[in-house]
Amino acid sequence: MNKHLKLFANHTAYEAAKNNIDKPNVVMCQQENEMHYNKIEPKLVIYYDIQDISSSTQLYTPYDSTVNSIEVDGELLDYVVPPSYQFSSTGEHVVKYEFKNPAVVGNNSPLFYNLSICKRAILPDTCTSIGNNVFRESGFTNVTLSNNITTIGNYAFYGNKITELILPASVTSIGDSAFVGNKITELTIPNTVTSIGSNAFHNC
Repeated sequence: MNKHLKLFANHTAYEAAKNNIDKPNVVMCQQENEMHYNKIEPKLVIYYDIQDISSSTQLYTPYDSTVNSIEVDGELLDYVVPPSYQFSSTGEHVVKYEFKNPAVVGNNSPLFYNLSICKRAILPDTCTSIGNNVFRESGFTNVTLSNNITTIGNYAFYGNKITELILPASVTSIGDSAFVGNKITELTIPNTVTSIGSNAFHNC
């Protein structure tokens, strides 16, 4: 992340340059009297829980034109369609998916459908929309949503194992059956939500 770091000698220098900063994909803060910004990495982060390395346990590399690149444990894959990658060890592996449009995760297709080896997901703050079915029946127990997300599509997290769900204040719409069949015991819905689809939280 340091490769995106820019330091300013003082606040005046920051004010003069701020209009040229790539917003909104920017976090600004002050540290030791210096202003700086750190560009948010526009990647979906998936934690895989690999219990064995049989030939059937492969990294999910979707045949999807919306995916731009895939990085596994810090190593960028040669991305071809359809790509393939075999995990070489058990345990937790961190995989980052970069989408051609960083505002949208998925193109209304089940990118991670029926993939039980997924453990948790972190959506980047560049993401404002999750397509229909994208994380359907993927095995997730934990999901961190983007702070800028407004729309969660139909069946987006259907059939996972999520136990705690905090929807950020940016959310306005939750699709039909979006969280059906999860194991949610704690749920926070902000008052910004104006539309909740049918059966959105059924059997949770």
